[in-house]
Amino acid sequence: MNTSTLDKLRKMKFFGMFHAFKSSMETGKTNDYTADELLAHLVEAEWDDRQNRRIDRTIQYAKFRYKAAIEDVHYHADRTIDRNQIMRLADCTFIDRFENLLITGSTGIGKSYVASAIGHQACILGYRVLYTSTPKLFAKLKMAKADGSYIKELAKLERTQVLILDDFGIQPFDAQSRAALMEIIEDRHGKTSLIITSQLPVSKWFEVIGEKTIADAILDRIVLYTSTPKLFAKLKMAKADGSYIKELAKLERTQVLILDDFGIQPFDAQSRAALMEIIEDRHGKTSLIITSQLPVSKWFEVIGEKTIADAILDRIVHDAHRIELKGESMRKKRSIEPVNSL
Repeated sequence: MNTSTLDKLRKMKFFGMFHAFKSSMETGKTNDYTADELLAHLVEAEWDDRQNRRIDRTIQYAKFRYKAAIEDVHYHADRTIDRNQIMRLADCTFIDRFENLLITGSTGIGKSYVASAIGHQACILGYRVLYTSTPKLFAKLKMAKADGSYIKELAKLERTQVLILDDFGIQPFDAQSRAALMEIIEDRHGKTSLIITSQLPVSKWFEVIGEKTIADAILDRIVLYTSTPKLFAKLKMAKADGSYIKELAKLERTQVLILDDFGIQPFDAQSRAALMEIIEDRHGKTSLIITSQLPVSKWFEVIGEKTIADAILDRIVHDAHRIELKGESMRKKRSIEPVNSL
């Protein structure tokens, strides 16, 4: 009877139950269980087996470059990786919020490994992930254009909950790759997540994408980088020509807004009110990266008007990660470095 039961379990593809029941019989433990305990043991074994096979399938589908794990990420001081930030990313709630993750740094620093580790964790938690080298992806899409499978390939990318683009910007985009990137970003925007690794800082991505209109549209959906004075000058013009609400909506849709040179000039009443609207729209929903020559303790003065400054800084500062850079200006340092003769 037991042999017949094992045969049926195998034919029904209850492999977890099959191995657990077979092991229990071989070790003589079946007599140690009550009927309820044996059933619970078999169901638990089947559940674990199916979960493990599902994880194996999603990891195989993802095609990771490295067999990476969050537990194996190294947090050496010279790498400036924040353990707490990595642990927060490892819960993968950023995927549920359709947020993007941008990882930049020099060659060999471990960008691809960190991206793979977070992607691997997403697979364990049940998300559909795909890892690809950016140059290889667009070479593949060019071939798909030629053989008629382009739409099918784009649909495959769109179904993926987390798309990891490794080595982004390692070579400039031509017209065809640029158009394909625009389609991918448009299909995924507000519905799924991207993890992008690049040797280039985000400020250089505009140049490598090329063609101003398309580069603007792509980076607007991935990350919006702007000088703070230029942004508020633009918003003043938008007030005058009636496009103010449209511009605010554009900023609100951006998952990562980078405000460069914050506080380089004091805020007037109109800019202060616009800043309050931007911060209020984004608070608790999207992310800000702010660079400033001023220490945070001086921001209150530069914003001005106590009530509004309090409200703005309350939303910006308390839950923020801070990086304070010290030392001589790198621009000045580079300008005085001797040029080696050839």
